[in-house]
Amino acid sequence: MRYRVVIDPDLASTCRKLRAKSPARYEQLKKKIRFLVENPESGKPLHPPLKGQWRVHIGHFILFYVIDAKENAIIFLKFVHHDEAYN
Repeated sequence: MRYRVVIDPDLASTCRKLRAKSPARYEQLKKKIRFLVENPESGKPLHPPLKGQWRVHIGHFILFYVIDAKENAIIFLKFVHHDEAYN
């Protein structure tokens, strides 16, 4: 099943900066988002207090997202370095 993609405004801002600063990392992120649209449960579900969110690693960075089965959408929330991910 293919899901509709929703990008959080904060992530959109991060993507614009990333595209200018690190085109290779930006391409990795785009590739992973395309993969997750087809395979959303390939990430790891998180435990409280982040229950309901999923994560997937891209190098030393983590992409957080939510699967909204009711709306048939994946909401991509943030893309941050692992050291800052759970603060």
